[in-house]
Formats: sequence, structure tokens, C-alpha cells
Amino acid sequence: MKLILITLVAVVVGLMVGCESASRTSMLIPTPSGPMYSEEEAIAVLKQHLQTKIFPGEPYPCLLVIEDSIRDPNSVFWRASYDVERRLWNVTAKSRKKPIPPEKPKYYTWSVYERTGSIVATGDDPINQMC
Repeated sequence: MKLILITLVAVVVGLMVGCESASRTSMLIPTPSGPMYSEEEAIAVLKQHLQTKIFPGEPYPCLLVIEDSIRDPNSVFWRASYDVERRLWNVTAKSRKKPIPPEKPKYYTWSVYERTGSIVATGDDPINQMC
């Protein structure tokens, strides 16, 4: 009985020492204070994602559908801003010029999470939600 008790105590103490050293090791790894990507890299990550994702019901990548919906791919303005608290990039695509005939301007938004590589559509346009 004493042998089982001594073995159990030794295992518990060993686990405590192992957990303590693991937590100290994780404290030595610094968390980056700023973004891991530049603005251009965040936009490129999103564009690559949209280029590989096929728009539902069409044989075209989402990037092409979005640029066509703005009517002139050369007039698409891509912008990204970094959210320090949430550690993500908010990326927006919108038209540079006012559409002719006048209509509500088109814009699409996504969140690009640096740590996980996840991309989430945050705009409310149906095209944005499908891509």
C-alpha cells in the first residue's frame, strides 16, 4: 500500500514540475506587439484566397466576380487596417469611381486573422457572404 502511495505522490510531483517548466518556457516566447503582415501582405493573402475559391453557381473565382461586380477591375481600391486588440486585418474592396448610372457604391469587407490564417466575410452584400 505504501509503495502505491509513494508512486502516486512521485507521479503527481513529476507532473507538477513538468507543467511548471512548460509554463515558464511559454513565458519566454514573446508575443509580437504589432502585425505579422504588412497591409500589402494582408491584401495579397485575401486575394489569393478569393482567387482559389469558386463562386457558387459560376465557373469563376470569387476575385473575378467581385472585380466584375464593381464593373472595372482597374478601379477597385483595396484597403486594409489592422485591429490591434483583435489581432486581425480588416480588408475592404470598393470602387474608386462613382458608378454610371449613379447607384449605391459597391464595397466588400473581410477579416483576415493572422494567427489562424482564417478569413471571414464581414460585409453584408450577398456576393461578399458567398465568398
